[in-house]
Amino acid sequence: MPGGLTKGFDVCLLCGESRLFRKRHGKTKEGKMKVEQMQMPKDMYKYKCPYSMTPTRLVIHNTANDAPAYNEIHYMQSNTNEVSFHFAVDDERAIQGIPLDRNAWHAGDGGSGVGNRQGIAIEICYSWSGGKRFEKAVRNAAALSYSLLCKYGWGVDRVTKHQDYSKKYCPHRILDDYGFDAFKDLVSAQGITNVYKAIERLSRLKVIDGGYWKNHYSDIKYLDTLFINASKAVIKKGNRTSSALTGISAMTDAGVITVPEYWKNNYWRVKWLPELLAKLGGSV
Repeated sequence: MPGGLTKGFDVCLLCGESRLFRKRHGKTKEGKMKVEQMQMPKDMYKYKCPYSMTPTRLVIHNTANDAPAYNEIHYMQSNTNEVSFHFAVDDERAIQGIPLDRNAWHAGDGGSGVGNRQGIAIEICYSWSGGKRFEKAVRNAAALSYSLLCKYGWGVDRVTKHQDYSKKYCPHRILDDYGFDAFKDLVSAQGITNVYKAIERLSRLKVIDGGYWKNHYSDIKYLDTLFINASKAVIKKGNRTSSALTGISAMTDAGVITVPEYWKNNYWRVKWLPELLAKLGGSV
């Protein structure tokens, strides 16, 4: 039977470590990714993760259904099919079901293929229907991926897709909705801590006028933090929301804003800020 969930831990997006996160970087919602453990039963290793592994890459998948992470891991651990993966990620959390020093069967490149024998498999949930839950899962998967890159000292070139190993069209919805390079760009964005870099990324994606906001981000308190958080959440440009207030609501729902009352009380104080909030809100 599958193992039970153990207490979650916070993975730092700045250094990839978990236990020292609050001590080093403070307690902020935007700077961590919640990961929970669901231990693979030892008697299932022979089916799911029979070989020791020194990982060399990440392999990104879409689940092609609408089940949450717990259901994905539970089902994977409950059957004897030689199909397995290390993480499932949904809109709320990531759950690890296989140790990172054991292989998994996910890439379709055979018993000795580098995908199956060297790849950390990450399944992104809710890809069948897409929508906001899937978008949140993609952001969480980018955060998890960045943490793992930090852990192993890898660059974003180590982020690969299922299609690279077996030609299967996977991760299908990421490929359809964004393109895989856009996902890798989002992974890289998780390391942004400088407001200028954040504005540059949002400008490159044509979400904002970077030339203007580089000179005006200090016009109101916390706007620099808002830009940094938004740069870690935006995958591609979206349609602006109908107002600043709906933009604030969208960014709150996406985790970009954690104190919406501040922005609701102050958005009218700075020229072009209402338009900015509507544009950012439409892209998260």
